[in-house]
Amino acid sequence: MDKLSNKMREILEEVIDKRRPELKRLLPYVESMQPFDNKDVDALCSELTRELCETGFKKDNQPNERGKILYKLTGYVNQLLKE
Repeated sequence: MDKLSNKMREILEEVIDKRRPELKRLLPYVESMQPFDNKDVDALCSELTRELCETGFKKDNQPNERGKILYKLTGYVNQLLKE
């Protein structure tokens, strides 16, 4: 997978700052695509999913632009699970 786009990084930082600031320490791992602790991957994906549910859909339940990015970020972070 490609590296994070500027918009993906911006939204990721926004979600972390809003929901779980202590997860900010994971940004270097995500940016460099280095696997990190599965518990932390789960925590970050949970917050991204919560944000997706709250802000990622239009009234007709179709994903908005933010939702598409949040969905992509969740998949991106999930790839960083340690084997």
